[in-house]
Amino acid sequence: MKSALLSLGLALASTFATVLTLEGGARLWFGKPLFYFENVVEQRVNGLRGVHPAQPDPRLGWIPRVGTSGSRNYWGKPHTIGEHGIRANGRDRDSAALPGILAVGDSFTFGSQVGDGETWPAHLEALSGRRVHNAGVFAYGLDQIVLRAEALVDVLDPRLLIVSFIPSDIRRTEYAVNFGAPKPWFRWVAGEIELESLPGAVSAEARTRIGVVRSVLGYSLLADGVARRLRLDHAWYLGGRRYERVHEQGDLVSCGLAQRLAQFAEARQLEVVVLAQYDAGEVRGEPSEDARGFLACAQAAGLDALDLYSPLRGLADSDPTRFASFFDGHMTDAGNRFVAETLISHLETAGSTE
Repeated sequence: MKSALLSLGLALASTFATVLTLEGGARLWFGKPLFYFENVVEQRVNGLRGVHPAQPDPRLGWIPRVGTSGSRNYWGKPHTIGEHGIRANGRDRDSAALPGILAVGDSFTFGSQVGDGETWPAHLEALSGRRVHNAGVFAYGLDQIVLRAEALVDVLDPRLLIVSFIPSDIRRTEYAVNFGAPKPWFRWVAGEIELESLPGAVSAEARTRIGVVRSVLGYSLLADGVARRLRLDHAWYLGGRRYERVHEQGDLVSCGLAQRLAQFAEARQLEVVVLAQYDAGEVRGEPSEDARGFLACAQAAGLDALDLYSPLRGLADSDPTRFASFFDGHMTDAGNRFVAETLISHLETAGSTE
Protein backbone atom coordinates (compact mmCIF):
# COMPACT_ATOMS: atom_id res chain seq x y z
CA MET A 1 0.00 0.00 0.00
CA LYS A 2 2.79 2.39 0.97
CA SER A 3 4.64 1.49 -2.22
CA ALA A 4 1.55 2.23 -4.33
CA LEU A 5 1.01 5.59 -2.61
CA LEU A 6 4.67 6.45 -3.05
CA SER A 7 4.49 5.60 -6.75
CA LEU A 8 1.33 7.69 -7.14
CA GLY A 9 2.97 10.60 -5.31
CA LEU A 10 6.06 10.41 -7.51
CA ALA A 11 3.91 10.24 -10.65
CA LEU A 12 1.90 13.28 -9.56
CA ALA A 13 5.05 15.21 -8.65
CA SER A 14 6.62 14.32 -12.00
CA THR A 15 3.48 15.40 -13.85
CA PHE A 16 3.32 18.67 -11.91
CA ALA A 17 7.00 19.37 -12.60
CA THR A 18 6.50 18.66 -16.31
CA VAL A 19 3.46 20.95 -16.55
CA LEU A 20 5.31 23.67 -14.63
CA THR A 21 8.30 23.38 -16.95
CA LEU A 22 6.08 23.52 -20.03
CA GLU A 23 4.24 26.55 -18.62
CA GLY A 24 7.50 28.38 -17.91
CA GLY A 25 8.82 27.51 -21.36
CA ALA A 26 5.61 28.72 -22.99
CA ARG A 27 5.80 32.04 -21.12
CA LEU A 28 9.35 32.56 -22.34
CA TRP A 29 8.46 31.47 -25.90
CA PHE A 30 5.40 33.74 -26.13
CA GLY A 31 7.22 36.61 -24.44
CA LYS A 32 5.00 36.68 -21.35
CA PRO A 33 6.08 37.39 -17.74
CA LEU A 34 7.03 34.34 -15.67
CA PHE A 35 5.29 35.52 -12.52
CA TYR A 36 1.97 36.77 -13.86
CA PHE A 37 -0.87 35.00 -12.07
CA GLU A 38 -4.15 36.35 -13.42
CA ASN A 39 -6.92 34.62 -15.34
CA VAL A 40 -6.27 36.03 -18.81
CA VAL A 41 -9.56 34.72 -20.19
CA GLU A 42 -11.54 36.65 -17.59
CA GLN A 43 -9.41 39.71 -18.26
CA ARG A 44 -10.20 39.65 -21.96
CA VAL A 45 -13.88 38.83 -21.43
CA ASN A 46 -14.46 41.63 -18.93
CA GLY A 47 -13.33 45.11 -20.00
CA LEU A 48 -13.02 46.29 -16.40
CA ARG A 49 -10.63 43.47 -15.57
CA GLY A 50 -8.67 43.77 -18.79
CA VAL A 51 -5.12 42.79 -19.64
CA HIS A 52 -4.35 46.41 -18.78
CA PRO A 53 -5.38 47.72 -15.35
CA ALA A 54 -8.62 49.70 -15.61
CA GLN A 55 -10.98 51.53 -13.31
CA PRO A 56 -14.66 52.38 -13.83
CA ASP A 57 -15.57 55.87 -15.00
CA PRO A 58 -19.20 57.04 -14.72
CA ARG A 59 -19.05 59.07 -17.94
CA LEU A 60 -16.67 57.10 -20.16
CA GLY A 61 -17.13 53.53 -18.94
CA TRP A 62 -13.51 52.93 -17.97
CA ILE A 63 -10.09 54.59 -17.98
CA PRO A 64 -6.59 53.26 -17.19
CA ARG A 65 -6.23 52.75 -13.44
CA VAL A 66 -4.68 55.84 -11.87
CA GLY A 67 -1.52 55.09 -9.92
CA THR A 68 -0.65 51.89 -11.79
CA SER A 69 3.08 51.36 -12.16
CA GLY A 70 5.27 48.44 -13.15
CA SER A 71 5.33 45.53 -15.57
CA ARG A 72 2.87 43.19 -13.88
CA ASN A 73 0.56 42.84 -16.85
CA TYR A 74 -0.15 40.39 -19.66
CA TRP A 75 2.49 41.90 -21.92
CA GLY A 76 5.15 42.28 -19.24
CA LYS A 77 5.74 45.87 -20.37
CA PRO A 78 6.18 48.90 -18.09
CA HIS A 79 2.94 50.83 -17.67
CA THR A 80 2.85 54.02 -15.61
CA ILE A 81 -0.56 55.66 -15.27
CA GLY A 82 -0.80 59.13 -13.78
CA GLU A 83 -3.56 61.59 -12.98
CA HIS A 84 -6.71 61.40 -15.15
CA GLY A 85 -5.60 57.96 -16.38
CA ILE A 86 -2.89 59.44 -18.60
CA ARG A 87 0.00 57.17 -19.50
CA ALA A 88 3.56 58.32 -18.89
CA ASN A 89 5.97 58.60 -21.81
CA GLY A 90 8.84 56.74 -20.21
CA ARG A 91 11.25 59.60 -19.62
CA ASP A 92 11.36 63.10 -18.21
CA ARG A 93 11.85 65.95 -20.66
CA ASP A 94 12.07 69.70 -20.31
CA SER A 95 9.08 70.44 -22.50
CA ALA A 96 6.65 72.06 -20.06
CA ALA A 97 7.21 75.55 -21.53
CA LEU A 98 6.19 74.50 -25.04
CA PRO A 99 2.57 74.26 -26.25
CA GLY A 100 1.19 70.90 -25.23
CA ILE A 101 -0.40 68.14 -27.32
CA LEU A 102 -3.26 65.92 -26.18
CA ALA A 103 -3.49 62.51 -27.85
CA VAL A 104 -6.74 60.56 -27.51
CA GLY A 105 -7.64 57.23 -29.07
CA ASP A 106 -7.89 53.52 -28.39
CA SER A 107 -5.30 50.82 -27.67
CA PHE A 108 -3.17 51.92 -30.64
CA THR A 109 -2.72 55.27 -28.90
CA PHE A 110 -2.46 53.86 -25.39
CA GLY A 111 0.21 51.52 -26.70
CA SER A 112 -0.90 47.96 -26.05
CA GLN A 113 2.01 45.49 -26.12
CA VAL A 114 4.71 48.18 -25.75
CA GLY A 115 6.32 50.00 -22.83
CA ASP A 116 5.75 53.57 -21.70
CA GLY A 117 8.49 55.04 -23.89
CA GLU A 118 7.54 53.03 -26.99
CA THR A 119 4.07 54.45 -27.76
CA TRP A 120 3.58 56.87 -30.64
CA PRO A 121 2.72 59.74 -28.23
CA ALA A 122 6.04 59.07 -26.44
CA HIS A 123 7.93 59.16 -29.75
CA LEU A 124 6.04 62.28 -30.79
CA GLU A 125 7.09 63.98 -27.57
CA ALA A 126 10.74 63.04 -28.16
CA LEU A 127 10.71 64.21 -31.77
CA SER A 128 8.72 67.41 -31.27
CA GLY A 129 10.10 68.61 -27.97
CA ARG A 130 6.53 69.30 -26.84
CA ARG A 131 4.73 67.75 -23.92
CA VAL A 132 2.40 65.04 -25.25
CA HIS A 133 -0.33 63.73 -22.96
CA ASN A 134 -1.16 60.11 -23.83
CA ALA A 135 -4.88 59.81 -23.01
CA GLY A 136 -5.48 56.74 -25.18
CA VAL A 137 -7.69 54.03 -23.66
CA PHE A 138 -7.82 50.40 -24.74
CA ALA A 139 -11.06 49.14 -26.37
CA TYR A 140 -12.58 52.62 -26.77
CA GLY A 141 -15.12 53.49 -29.43
CA LEU A 142 -15.03 56.77 -31.31
CA ASP A 143 -17.78 58.12 -29.05
CA GLN A 144 -15.69 57.50 -25.93
CA ILE A 145 -12.63 58.99 -27.65
CA VAL A 146 -14.42 62.26 -28.40
CA LEU A 147 -15.95 62.46 -24.92
CA ARG A 148 -12.54 61.86 -23.33
CA ALA A 149 -11.06 64.68 -25.42
CA GLU A 150 -13.82 67.02 -24.25
CA ALA A 151 -13.19 66.06 -20.63
CA LEU A 152 -9.44 66.65 -20.76
CA VAL A 153 -8.99 69.70 -23.00
CA ASP A 154 -10.18 72.14 -20.35
CA VAL A 155 -8.02 70.40 -17.72
CA LEU A 156 -4.76 70.17 -19.69
CA ASP A 157 -5.15 73.20 -22.00
CA PRO A 158 -3.32 71.73 -25.03
CA ARG A 159 -2.62 73.71 -28.19
CA LEU A 160 -3.12 70.68 -30.42
CA LEU A 161 -5.51 67.73 -30.12
CA ILE A 162 -4.77 64.50 -32.02
CA VAL A 163 -7.80 62.21 -32.32
CA SER A 164 -6.66 58.75 -33.38
CA PHE A 165 -8.97 55.90 -34.38
CA ILE A 166 -9.02 52.53 -36.11
CA PRO A 167 -11.94 51.41 -38.31
CA SER A 168 -13.40 49.21 -35.55
CA ASP A 169 -13.90 52.26 -33.33
CA ILE A 170 -16.65 53.46 -35.64
CA ARG A 171 -18.70 50.26 -35.21
CA ARG A 172 -18.06 50.38 -31.45
CA THR A 173 -20.29 53.47 -31.36
CA GLU A 174 -23.22 51.10 -31.96
CA TYR A 175 -22.82 49.44 -28.55
CA ALA A 176 -24.01 50.32 -25.05
CA VAL A 177 -22.01 47.41 -23.63
CA ASN A 178 -18.71 46.51 -25.25
CA PHE A 179 -16.02 44.07 -24.12
CA GLY A 180 -18.25 43.20 -21.16
CA ALA A 181 -18.43 46.76 -19.82
CA PRO A 182 -21.05 49.54 -20.13
CA LYS A 183 -20.11 52.56 -22.26
CA PRO A 184 -21.70 55.84 -23.38
CA TRP A 185 -23.51 55.91 -26.71
CA PHE A 186 -25.12 58.34 -29.12
CA ARG A 187 -28.05 57.98 -31.48
CA TRP A 188 -28.59 59.75 -34.82
CA VAL A 189 -31.87 61.68 -34.59
CA ALA A 190 -33.24 64.19 -37.12
CA GLY A 191 -29.88 64.93 -38.67
CA GLU A 192 -27.79 65.18 -35.51
CA ILE A 193 -26.46 63.04 -32.68
CA GLU A 194 -27.93 62.84 -29.20
CA LEU A 195 -26.18 61.38 -26.17
CA GLU A 196 -28.59 58.66 -25.09
CA SER A 197 -26.90 57.07 -22.12
CA LEU A 198 -23.90 57.21 -19.81
CA PRO A 199 -22.57 54.14 -17.96
CA GLY A 200 -23.05 55.55 -14.44
CA ALA A 201 -21.50 53.82 -11.45
CA VAL A 202 -20.16 50.38 -12.40
CA SER A 203 -18.42 47.91 -10.13
CA ALA A 204 -14.89 47.01 -11.21
CA GLU A 205 -15.52 43.53 -9.80
CA ALA A 206 -18.44 42.79 -12.11
CA ARG A 207 -17.80 39.34 -13.53
CA THR A 208 -18.80 37.44 -16.62
CA ARG A 209 -19.27 33.68 -16.40
CA ILE A 210 -16.45 31.87 -18.16
CA GLY A 211 -17.15 28.28 -17.11
CA VAL A 212 -15.14 25.77 -15.10
CA VAL A 213 -12.57 24.89 -17.77
CA ARG A 214 -11.59 28.48 -18.55
CA SER A 215 -11.75 29.38 -14.85
CA VAL A 216 -8.87 26.94 -14.35
CA LEU A 217 -6.96 26.95 -17.63
CA GLY A 218 -7.29 30.73 -17.93
CA TYR A 219 -4.35 31.05 -15.54
CA SER A 220 -2.13 29.13 -17.95
CA LEU A 221 -0.32 31.22 -20.54
CA LEU A 222 0.58 27.91 -22.21
CA ALA A 223 -3.13 27.20 -22.78
CA ASP A 224 -3.70 30.83 -23.75
CA GLY A 225 -0.86 30.82 -26.27
CA VAL A 226 -1.91 27.52 -27.82
CA ALA A 227 -5.53 28.68 -28.17
CA ARG A 228 -4.44 31.86 -29.91
CA ARG A 229 -1.98 30.06 -32.21
CA LEU A 230 -4.76 27.64 -33.21
CA ARG A 231 -7.05 30.62 -33.90
CA LEU A 232 -9.56 29.51 -31.29
CA ASP A 233 -10.07 33.08 -30.08
CA HIS A 234 -13.86 32.96 -30.33
CA ALA A 235 -14.21 29.86 -28.20
CA TRP A 236 -11.39 30.86 -25.84
CA TYR A 237 -12.21 34.55 -25.31
CA LEU A 238 -15.26 35.89 -27.06
CA GLY A 239 -17.78 33.23 -26.17
CA GLY A 240 -18.29 34.68 -22.70
CA ARG A 241 -17.94 38.33 -23.53
CA ARG A 242 -21.09 40.43 -23.15
CA TYR A 243 -22.17 42.92 -25.81
CA GLU A 244 -25.28 45.05 -26.19
CA ARG A 245 -25.80 46.57 -29.61
CA VAL A 246 -28.34 49.39 -29.58
CA HIS A 247 -28.34 50.54 -33.23
CA GLU A 248 -26.58 50.17 -36.59
CA GLN A 249 -25.92 53.85 -37.21
CA GLY A 250 -22.15 53.84 -36.67
CA ASP A 251 -21.42 55.76 -39.87
CA LEU A 252 -24.00 58.47 -39.13
CA VAL A 253 -23.07 58.75 -35.45
CA SER A 254 -19.38 59.01 -36.33
CA CYS A 255 -20.11 61.78 -38.81
CA GLY A 256 -22.05 63.58 -36.11
CA LEU A 257 -19.12 63.14 -33.74
CA ALA A 258 -16.86 64.85 -36.31
CA GLN A 259 -19.22 67.83 -36.37
CA ARG A 260 -19.38 67.89 -32.56
CA LEU A 261 -15.59 67.76 -32.36
CA ALA A 262 -15.23 70.61 -34.86
CA GLN A 263 -17.65 72.81 -32.91
CA PHE A 264 -15.85 72.01 -29.65
CA ALA A 265 -12.47 72.87 -31.18
CA GLU A 266 -13.70 76.11 -32.71
CA ALA A 267 -15.12 77.29 -29.38
CA ARG A 268 -11.70 76.75 -27.76
CA GLN A 269 -9.53 77.84 -30.71
CA LEU A 270 -7.98 74.39 -30.66
CA GLU A 271 -6.10 72.77 -33.53
CA VAL A 272 -7.24 69.22 -34.29
CA VAL A 273 -5.71 66.43 -36.35
CA VAL A 274 -7.80 63.30 -36.97
CA LEU A 275 -5.45 60.33 -37.35
CA ALA A 276 -6.57 57.08 -39.00
CA GLN A 277 -4.58 54.02 -37.90
CA TYR A 278 -4.84 50.37 -38.96
CA ASP A 279 -3.70 46.90 -38.03
CA ALA A 280 -1.53 44.91 -40.43
CA GLY A 281 -4.41 42.97 -41.97
CA GLU A 282 -6.37 46.14 -42.73
CA VAL A 283 -3.36 47.68 -44.46
CA ARG A 284 -2.94 44.63 -46.69
CA GLY A 285 -6.61 44.75 -47.68
CA GLU A 286 -8.72 47.35 -49.44
CA PRO A 287 -9.13 50.77 -47.80
CA SER A 288 -11.75 50.74 -45.05
CA GLU A 289 -15.04 52.34 -46.08
CA ASP A 290 -15.75 53.16 -42.43
CA ALA A 291 -12.44 54.99 -42.08
CA ARG A 292 -12.83 56.81 -45.40
CA GLY A 293 -16.34 57.90 -44.50
CA PHE A 294 -15.35 59.31 -41.13
CA LEU A 295 -12.28 61.08 -42.56
CA ALA A 296 -14.47 62.68 -45.23
CA CYS A 297 -16.89 63.89 -42.54
CA ALA A 298 -14.01 65.25 -40.46
CA GLN A 299 -12.59 67.17 -43.41
CA ALA A 300 -16.05 68.46 -44.36
CA ALA A 301 -16.36 69.78 -40.79
CA GLY A 302 -13.08 71.66 -41.23
CA LEU A 303 -10.81 69.30 -39.32
CA ASP A 304 -7.31 68.38 -40.47
CA ALA A 305 -6.91 64.67 -41.23
CA LEU A 306 -4.04 62.25 -41.68
CA ASP A 307 -4.75 58.80 -43.10
CA LEU A 308 -1.94 56.29 -42.49
CA TYR A 309 -3.33 53.74 -44.95
CA SER A 310 -1.37 54.94 -47.99
CA PRO A 311 2.05 55.34 -46.33
CA LEU A 312 1.70 51.98 -44.60
CA ARG A 313 0.41 50.23 -47.73
CA GLY A 314 3.26 51.72 -49.73
CA LEU A 315 5.72 50.33 -47.21
CA ALA A 316 4.01 46.92 -47.19
CA ASP A 317 4.44 46.74 -50.98
CA SER A 318 7.98 48.14 -51.19
CA ASP A 319 9.59 46.75 -48.03
CA PRO A 320 7.47 43.93 -46.56
CA THR A 321 10.15 42.96 -44.04
CA ARG A 322 10.24 46.41 -42.49
CA PHE A 323 6.45 46.61 -42.61
CA ALA A 324 6.15 43.30 -40.75
CA SER A 325 8.43 44.68 -38.02
CA PHE A 326 5.86 47.40 -37.33
CA PHE A 327 3.17 45.02 -36.04
CA ASP A 328 2.73 42.38 -33.37
CA GLY A 329 -1.04 42.53 -33.13
CA HIS A 330 -0.80 46.20 -32.19
CA MET A 331 2.08 48.39 -33.32
CA THR A 332 5.60 47.73 -32.10
CA ASP A 333 8.09 50.32 -30.92
CA ALA A 334 9.34 50.66 -34.52
CA GLY A 335 5.80 51.01 -35.86
CA ASN A 336 4.92 53.67 -33.32
CA ARG A 337 8.04 55.63 -34.19
CA PHE A 338 6.94 55.54 -37.84
CA VAL A 339 3.54 56.94 -36.81
CA ALA A 340 5.22 59.76 -34.87
CA GLU A 341 7.59 60.59 -37.74
CA THR A 342 4.70 60.68 -40.21
CA LEU A 343 2.77 62.94 -37.83
CA ILE A 344 5.74 65.30 -37.49
CA SER A 345 6.02 65.60 -41.28
CA HIS A 346 2.29 66.26 -41.54
CA LEU A 347 2.36 68.89 -38.79
CA GLU A 348 5.34 70.65 -40.36
CA THR A 349 3.51 70.80 -43.67
CA ALA A 350 0.41 72.15 -41.93
CA GLY A 351 2.46 74.63 -39.88
CA SER A 352 1.40 73.18 -36.52
CA THR A 353 4.80 72.45 -34.95
CA GLU A 354 5.33 75.75 -33.16
